[in-house]
Amino acid sequence: MNVIAATGNMGKIREFARIFAPFGIEVTPQKDVVKDLSVEETGDSFSENAFLKANTVHQITGKSAVADDSGLCIDALDGAPGIYSARYCGEDTSYTVKMDSLLKELQAVPENKRTARFVSHICYIDENGVRIDAEGTCEGIIGLEPRGNKGFGFDPIFYVNNKSFAELDNSEKDAYSHRGKALRLLAKKLEEHQIGEKNMLTSKQRAKLRGLANPIETILQVGKGGINDALIKQVNDALTARELIKMRVLDNSPEPLRDIAQQLAESTNSEVVQTIGTRFVLYRRNNKKPIIELD
Repeated sequence: MNVIAATGNMGKIREFARIFAPFGIEVTPQKDVVKDLSVEETGDSFSENAFLKANTVHQITGKSAVADDSGLCIDALDGAPGIYSARYCGEDTSYTVKMDSLLKELQAVPENKRTARFVSHICYIDENGVRIDAEGTCEGIIGLEPRGNKGFGFDPIFYVNNKSFAELDNSEKDAYSHRGKALRLLAKKLEEHQIGEKNMLTSKQRAKLRGLANPIETILQVGKGGINDALIKQVNDALTARELIKMRVLDNSPEPLRDIAQQLAESTNSEVVQTIGTRFVLYRRNNKKPIIELD
């Protein structure tokens, strides 16, 4: 799987490539595909700006694209610089100047009030235009001075466990960082998305499953308590053991049958193959040890 990183920031591209690699995802820098592209970040949130960048590259190339919008949010400055982090003190200003300016703003702020967080919102758009988002945060403090030379951006003044981000090795930073958390969450969502696509049922397969479901007994029911964690676990366990299960919705259920069925399907990564009367049928293929032969 290959994805275009919609950014000109080589530090971000290296982190994308490093964290995506274990998931079999190769990263192509934007400059290798679309030269001299600059996307104006006009959004009011990290999410909107990430989408603007990823969608622009996707629209131009027709290929999968991923973009990150991230920033440093300082509590003593009411969340600033936030989404304007890259443009703080001017977009073309060096980060040395940006950091010096921030440290001057915080000069009178005591250490216990210098709390801050890095936020990363990542937007992925596949070749078909399907959008998947993930966000990660990392809590820390703003140090009294810059330290380290391994990071980029505001890393030298952002401290976690008495070390600045610029003092951390790649593996340490990836474990803590906002972008590391967001990328791992995105990779997990991509894997689920791919599995879901592979497991989509044809009309013929659905018909076969409905036939197989007719004689099976109802093993779980939804009553006045509705859907809760305990029920989701029961459904997950049953699907793992049987692949195909039948459930019943009681009259005192807080929601109608179709809503219950769809919510449980989404919560367990399964499919609703039939709803009839007060009952519905869920199916989820056990990829490691299939039980029902559909082909």
